[in-house]
Amino acid sequence: MFVATTQLRRFLLCVFLWLLTQRGTCGAYHEEGRYPCAFIDTVNITGSYSMGSNMNGSYLHNWTVIPRELVTPYDFVIENGIRVPAVRHLRACVCRLRPCVRFCCPAGQFYQLETRRCVDHPEVPGHSHMTVQLQNGTQLHQELGTWFSVHVESPCDHMRAVTKDSEYLHWTLHENGSITHREHHFTKHYCFTPLLFGNSSWSWQPLACEPEKLHFVLGVREWTYAICLLICIISMFIVLMVHLTCSDMRNSFYGVAVKAYMICVIFGYALLAHLTLHDPANLSSAACRIIPSRCSSWFCPFTY
Repeated sequence: MFVATTQLRRFLLCVFLWLLTQRGTCGAYHEEGRYPCAFIDTVNITGSYSMGSNMNGSYLHNWTVIPRELVTPYDFVIENGIRVPAVRHLRACVCRLRPCVRFCCPAGQFYQLETRRCVDHPEVPGHSHMTVQLQNGTQLHQELGTWFSVHVESPCDHMRAVTKDSEYLHWTLHENGSITHREHHFTKHYCFTPLLFGNSSWSWQPLACEPEKLHFVLGVREWTYAICLLICIISMFIVLMVHLTCSDMRNSFYGVAVKAYMICVIFGYALLAHLTLHDPANLSSAACRIIPSRCSSWFCPFTY
């Protein structure tokens, strides 16, 4: 009897740990192997000229030859950091060929942070030239079209400036496309816009996506995880009842340890099931204080 219950506990624990490691990671490696680069580094080349077998199936887009291995059909787009289904189309990793530079608005406009949209201004500087730092540390005022692949689009609907003590920072654009400030690298999900300092001075600032609260959705994975936890709770409760019916075992030190272990595991699984079925963003401050203590009590039986 002891051997059977011990094996059952080990089996349920192994199943739970496997589910815990699999949750939220399904398909991650599949996606990485399917697409040659990140979505932010691609552009839609649907309708571009295919050079055929003579050029190994390469494509010509904006007078740039794109190798076939950098072109992949996509059935989705990324909007505001969320994957949205879309009509199947071709996208190419143009940023793998030349570094990309992104601007929030067309020429003659700038991104107004208050209204979160592009507005016209007669004195907005053009974005054909910018100061670029070379690998040897030299800074040159260069034409961007000869160095970079220039794109006019904002990665998110709501963009924000990165400041320190309510002051804008001086970001440096490097020839490899990276943006830094004192060895701090800016995110790839950005776009440049000129911002007016005072009433006369303009400064190019990279804007980052402003994080938004995502809607909590219970999908098949969450329900499957919760149902498996419920099955584990029921199984543990049955094992606990079996131990309680055995008087010799119930009064021994081993029996007390098993009962404590079962009770803690049941509460731990119940807590995980509750967190799975509820939006963690809506947790109260009291719940945030209680959850760590409950998790600590769940691990206490392992010290026996």
